[in-house]
Amino acid sequence: MKRKLDKKYQKMLFIFLPLISVILIADLLTKYFVNKGMELGAEKDFIPKIINLVNVHNSGAAWSIFSGNQVFLIVFTFIFLVAFGYFYYKESKNGVLFHIAGAFIVGGCIGNLVDRLAFGYVRDMIHLEFWSSFPVFNVADSFVCIGVFLMILFYIIYAVKSHKKREKING
Repeated sequence: MKRKLDKKYQKMLFIFLPLISVILIADLLTKYFVNKGMELGAEKDFIPKIINLVNVHNSGAAWSIFSGNQVFLIVFTFIFLVAFGYFYYKESKNGVLFHIAGAFIVGGCIGNLVDRLAFGYVRDMIHLEFWSSFPVFNVADSFVCIGVFLMILFYIIYAVKSHKKREKING
């Protein structure tokens, strides 16, 4: 039995889908311009003493885990996106923060998935000069991390509101 898309869900899709598009375009454009304008391994100051741009290719995930296992990472990303799509649909009545967090996560995942499918690696370029041991990352990674943080924040707020509501009902 198909669920008819209610107006609130349709309205949220007008946030979710364009936001994913903006994230994907921002990610792919930054990757394109860094790879076009810098030799592989080259480094340039972006914000001196804070952020450098470094042109590197990562055949793994964060901190190069699963390095060289592109098939696993591609399959895992597809499975995640399908599972998250189902979860998103089931939770579609949630508020704007939930939808923004979801768009950040999905947009970032798709950005890195495009790289893996097109090149067999992910193009990274953001290096925190003040934290030299932190791995080089990209715009997609940033949005995934921010999205996860926002999703956790959403559920904390939801839990607090639910607890207060139960206390009010129970006296």
